[in-house]
Amino acid sequence: MKAVGKWLLEHLFLPILLIILTPTIMLIASQVFTGDWARLFAATPLVVWVILAIILIPWAVYAIHHRIKHIPGENWSLKPLRLQPPEGWETINNIKHAGVIWQVRVPIRTSTFRGKEVPTLNDLDIEIPPRCPDCDTKLKQAKSFWWGHIWKCVKCGFRKRNRDDWFTEERSVILLAERWFEETHQPK
Repeated sequence: MKAVGKWLLEHLFLPILLIILTPTIMLIASQVFTGDWARLFAATPLVVWVILAIILIPWAVYAIHHRIKHIPGENWSLKPLRLQPPEGWETINNIKHAGVIWQVRVPIRTSTFRGKEVPTLNDLDIEIPPRCPDCDTKLKQAKSFWWGHIWKCVKCGFRKRNRDDWFTEERSVILLAERWFEETHQPK
C-alpha cells in the first residue's frame, strides 16, 4: 500500500499540483508587483488564456491518463513468472546489450544414466534483472516520469536511462543469445 501512495504522490498529485501552482504564482506576483491580486490576470488578453487552455488542458489530461495507465503495471506487476528448475540455473554466457550485462543461463540438469544432458536452444533463459557493467551487481529499475526507465546500481552508483524496461529489452537479448548459441553449440 505504501508503494501505491508513493506512486500517486509522484505521478498524479505532483503534476496536478504544478497545474494549480501556475495561476497561484501569477496571483502572488500580481499582488507583489501591482498591489492587486487580479491585475495581471485582467491585463492578460483573453486570447492568451484561451491559447494556454487549448495547450495545457489536453496535455494535462493526456499526461495523467498515460501515467495512470502505464506506470502501475510496469513497476509493480508480477511480470512473466518463471519456473525455477529443481537444480537451479547455470550461467553459460554474458551478453552486453543496452549498456548493461545480461546473463544467459540454462537449467542445471542432474546426470542420468545417459550422462549429462546437453542444453538446447529452447532451454535458454535471460536472468532478470541485468547486471552492472562496472561491478556485476544486479540493477534496480525505476520508471522515469517523463521518459523511459532508470536502471541503477546500488553498489557503485552506475546509472543508465533506457527507453524500454527489462522485460522488453530481454526480447532483444534472447535473440542475441539464440544467435550466439547457434554459432557455438550447433553442429555445422
